[in-house]
Amino acid sequence: MEKQTNNLGKIINTLNQKIEDLSYLIQIQNIEFTKELRKRDEKINSLEKEIQYIKQLKCIEEGIKEDNDYAPIIANKLHINKMIVKEKETKWKEIFEEFVLKEYVSTVLIPNKNGVLISSKKWNKEKKPIMINNLSHVLLIVTNHQYFEISIQSAPPKLISFGVVSSLTYKEKVPIGQEKESIGFDSNGTLLLANGLKKKIARAWKSNDVVGCGYDAQESNVYFTLNGKKIIQVSTVFSDWYPAIQPSGFTQFTTNFGETPFVKSF
Repeated sequence: MEKQTNNLGKIINTLNQKIEDLSYLIQIQNIEFTKELRKRDEKINSLEKEIQYIKQLKCIEEGIKEDNDYAPIIANKLHINKMIVKEKETKWKEIFEEFVLKEYVSTVLIPNKNGVLISSKKWNKEKKPIMINNLSHVLLIVTNHQYFEISIQSAPPKLISFGVVSSLTYKEKVPIGQEKESIGFDSNGTLLLANGLKKKIARAWKSNDVVGCGYDAQESNVYFTLNGKKIIQVSTVFSDWYPAIQPSGFTQFTTNFGETPFVKSF
């Protein structure tokens, strides 16, 4: 009887955990949905302005027929303008179609109740649209390879760790990688795994360092980078990850999920 009671207690605790995770996901989705609606409104307003501009050029074109003296000059200018407008119109159309069809959603980090910053997006083997800014162009591609970077703006006086976790309710004061189903890299340059393994893989982080974490679903591994160079990769059978950071209040840093060019080359 006591054993059944204990089992029932474990089941209830698991269900409560699932409910808490679900509530957190709903909160994140509401935030993302509001942001996407605002972005779509901005895109639509921009397109409406460009349509109005094209209509004005059309009116000018019609007006050429009424002015034979200046027709050659106006026609020449209009021809050039129409070429520019046509090129821009094509690009706008492509951008709008990509935005509507693929629905790229930017990633945000939201603190959970324990103060750990956890991604609004889950990394798994499902292919999703992601945006990667290179120095010369923007790539909007569908892939199951995920990656992000952290730029360290001040040398960490206290331990900071980041990596991937499986739970939205990761514990406070436990470095990423020390709780079950998590893999972490801390500011001392140490790889942390949930089985208790700690391995020095790099020097301690310094100001202006850029550290990165990626998940290659095809190869089933999680890897870390330092200033654009891969320093280690870890094979994993687990396939559902949330990027996460356990911050230190004394360390300033910025995150990049592809909104600006990565230090690492792709």
